[in-house]
Amino acid sequence: MPHYQEENSWQHQQYNNTIIINLDEERRNKMKIALLTNFMAFEPGYSLTGIVKDQAIMLSKYGHDVHLFVNSGYNGEEFDESVTLHKTIPFAHLKDYKSINDITPEHQEIIEQTRQMLVEELKDFDFAFTHDFVFTGWFMIYGQACKRAT
Repeated sequence: MPHYQEENSWQHQQYNNTIIINLDEERRNKMKIALLTNFMAFEPGYSLTGIVKDQAIMLSKYGHDVHLFVNSGYNGEEFDESVTLHKTIPFAHLKDYKSINDITPEHQEIIEQTRQMLVEELKDFDFAFTHDFVFTGWFMIYGQACKRAT
């Protein structure tokens, strides 16, 4: 028997290609999930905004308590009513850092502010997505804050 069909493993639904992790029913159906972004608005020209929007709505549709964290300077539209919007990611003028050794004192302060916010705001969450925070130099300060908050 293939490993994905073993009892007490996980289930593979052949028609929609989804995987269901073997968690207890209540936890699987109602997780508190944070989507962390640095969005100032939902600009359709930035592909990640569409991905995050779809992800938030999908997770909410499947019964999860979804919270979208955006920049404190967010000036975009209100989000889907099924998703809680938090304008709490500290604002910073971004720089494309190549190394953590180059982070300016001003951005060190933003890292600490963000770390404190993450520790306080995410203490009751089950899961957090850190969109782009760990992949690009532009968001290195937020990635560092995530690392320091854990």
